[in-house]
Amino acid sequence: MPAPPELYVPKDMDARVVLHDRDLLEMIMRRTGDGSKVSTRALADAAGVHHSVIDAVLAGRARTVSARVAAAIARRLGVDFLVLWVPVGRTVPDPDKKSLQPA
Repeated sequence: MPAPPELYVPKDMDARVVLHDRDLLEMIMRRTGDGSKVSTRALADAAGVHHSVIDAVLAGRARTVSARVAAAIARRLGVDFLVLWVPVGRTVPDPDKKSLQPA
């Protein structure tokens, strides 16, 4: 049997990442990788943030989080980082920064 592929781990844990799908996050919170349910507060505790951060992500008020927070969320939920998060970069613009448009 071949070895499982390496899990993606961001190189820059301070980089911003975008949530891929809020509905998917909510679904996985209802049934995590170990089959349990996790609350917003428990997920926030695991990620080391205030529960309002998780609430804001779920409501779409926060469009990005740091890779460090995103990795902690994915780890607590028992899923690979890239199941939930998209690194911001060349091909995925940061929605929290205004794009530089020519005048």
